Amino acid sequence: MSSLVTEIHTRWTSLRSGGVATPDGLPVSTLTIDTGHGAAALALDEQGRSQLLLPVAAGTRRPSLDTPPALEVGAALLTGDGQRRAYLVVTCLDPRLDRAFADLVEAVLTRVISGEPAKDALVTAITDLGALFASHDTEAVDDRIIRGLIAELVVMRRLAARHSGAPALWFGPVPERHDFRGGSHAIEVKSASRSAGRVTISSADQLEAPAGGTLQLWRVALERTQGGATVSSLVADIEQHSGRSAGLRSGLAALGCHDPDDKDWNRMSFNCEGIDAWTVEPGFPRIVASAFKAGAMPAGIQGLSYELDPAVAEAFRADEAEMQAQEARLAASLP
Repeated sequence: MSSLVTEIHTRWTSLRSGGVATPDGLPVSTLTIDTGHGAAALALDEQGRSQLLLPVAAGTRRPSLDTPPALEVGAALLTGDGQRRAYLVVTCLDPRLDRAFADLVEAVLTRVISGEPAKDALVTAITDLGALFASHDTEAVDDRIIRGLIAELVVMRRLAARHSGAPALWFGPVPERHDFRGGSHAIEVKSASRSAGRVTISSADQLEAPAGGTLQLWRVALERTQGGATVSSLVADIEQHSGRSAGLRSGLAALGCHDPDDKDWNRMSFNCEGIDAWTVEPGFPRIVASAFKAGAMPAGIQGLSYELDPAVAEAFRADEAEMQAQEARLAASLP
């Protein structure tokens, strides 16, 4: 967590402990960051919800943009330092998303510090990070989803150690056939409870290599334990290399994980017992559309999933050097 995000959280906490109210009745904590029309501030609304106050030119209207359901953006005249000023007021409507809101506030203020107009900075930040504030499911997260995400984050941590842009290679949360792809090279990640476990292949194209490229299947053996790797710790490890990543956060949000520190997503922790890999090429045991007549699935078959025991594919096993070579191929596509 950056020092600015820490300061933002600390100030909201202080306001909730009894911050001084302005003539408008809002508990406000003024920052040292000037927008050119006055100092930005943090505040709480009448319901105690976190807010960002951005001074703007008189007459500035609310920006025209698709605002996520958990955010509210408005324009208001407020009294500060004895003066009546125009502000853009951003409110986080869901207290569970305060951590994500702090990240958004940091993004806005960082752009303001670099000289970007406050309104433009706000629009850009919401456009980049809006997925963090989509409506989030209050039901318990399925254990299998957490385990699968942990496996993919373990692989992303390896890739991030090689290239800071690694989160851009992650396609696991979106309907693409492979979890990681760079150019015409891909890695499909599967989790298993032990190093000799079977893996589930969920479609007929999942083990089809990209056209003109290469594909490796990686099996991440995860043993559930106390004090092991969690979603939160893995995201922190990855962002040690990549910096705060809008791509990573958006991908998490697409899975329903709007806050990587959320207790529900971190109720399970795992030790990675090892990663095994296989090069998927002709002869590898798999069911793919190209194996059928006319290169298509039989009429009437709309979906396919099956269990694969990689033990029968020993001839295709990839060692650590080959795994690293595949990582390098993917990373080569990054700027």
